[in-house]
Amino acid sequence: MTKVRQYLNINNLLIVTIVIFYSLRFHNLSADTTYINDESIYILVGKMGLFEYDWSAYNPQNWIPGDYYLYPSLTAIAYTVGGYAGSRILSLLFGLFTLISIGIIAYFSVSSENKNIKLFSGFVTALIATIIPISYTINKLATADMQSTMLLMGGLACLLIATKRSPTLPAYFLLASLLLLLSITTKIITGLFLPLTLLIMSIYLINNKGKGTTILIYFFTPLVLGLTIFTYFRLESFVYYYYTQIDQEFADIRTVLGTFYQFAFPVLPLAAAGAIGLILRKKFITLIAILFFILPVILFQIVTHRIISFDRHVYLPVVFLSILSGVGMTELISVVKSKYLESFVKLCFMFTVLFLGWYYYTFYLHESAPRPWYDTENLSTFLYHKVQNGDKVLSEIGPHVALDLYDVNDPTNIRTLKVTKHMNQQWMTSFLT
Repeated sequence: MTKVRQYLNINNLLIVTIVIFYSLRFHNLSADTTYINDESIYILVGKMGLFEYDWSAYNPQNWIPGDYYLYPSLTAIAYTVGGYAGSRILSLLFGLFTLISIGIIAYFSVSSENKNIKLFSGFVTALIATIIPISYTINKLATADMQSTMLLMGGLACLLIATKRSPTLPAYFLLASLLLLLSITTKIITGLFLPLTLLIMSIYLINNKGKGTTILIYFFTPLVLGLTIFTYFRLESFVYYYYTQIDQEFADIRTVLGTFYQFAFPVLPLAAAGAIGLILRKKFITLIAILFFILPVILFQIVTHRIISFDRHVYLPVVFLSILSGVGMTELISVVKSKYLESFVKLCFMFTVLFLGWYYYTFYLHESAPRPWYDTENLSTFLYHKVQNGDKVLSEIGPHVALDLYDVNDPTNIRTLKVTKHMNQQWMTSFLT
């Protein structure tokens, strides 16, 4: 009976629940979606570079906001092995490691020294991050978003381990530095978290002068040196990317905040409860730190008046809202002195999250999430049998078609057709001939 009770404890139930909800992402991995062009172009860049030794075919340095070697290579290999499903499984693996890092961050963010309370914080936070509707889309999206998020959360988790554990292990500071560096070079949007991270570590350095040499050598030096080298080689491309993106649109603050609310709404009630929990427990430093990690991406979109890609970048503040939810609610639960009452409160909270997870998956996700795109299988089959090497093809889904025709036609012969007021018959004729 004791063993049965041991296996049925709340933390084990949370693990099983996380596995069940996360496994739902493996459904229909090969389907076309509204992001099919974004996924295809990363795969094409990787295939052209790895197998054709041509990294400049699509000028990736001008439109990929980060390194264009690592992720395109990984997704190209995954696609070669398993098609779109292979590339999306790769992203799901990144998402799994992201959840582990989120759990570690929540584990070390709770003030209680009780291991069961800390484990509950880690598992329930990971569960909240798992059930949020946007995570079903982003976790299996075959773009660089999940890789950069995984590296960012992994870097922050390593920093918490390095600063919370005793004795200090220099390896964790070095690993944190390398992961944060790789995150920023994968997708520069995560660089928005760098100033805050450096500020927190600077304050930690001042308050822990005995660890000063270790932190300077193993954390600050490799991170700053790596970013300096990366910026030196890519600064011109980033400036070009920034101005070309800015010219595409002008989104006012209401549009940006409206988009954020659309994707963050499911977790906002839990985050509000978590914030109240931290306030009641007087954990103001933890609350302020998490809030500061929520804000950078939102403020960036407001200041730059951009909405393009925000439907993916919004995943970052939503992740930190999940951490706020789990950590804050755990702080409240940790006040309960009675062991039986604590277990009852934990169960109530867990079943509340379970209900929300079921609701989000069966209703909110299906009713409010972006619709899968129309099936392009017939188009791809038709073109595969009709197109010959050297033929020029105009398509609304150029990268997707280029990938499908990769074995029969040079991908550079396929162009994406974007209908604008500047296009005319003469322009189209000049391209086709």
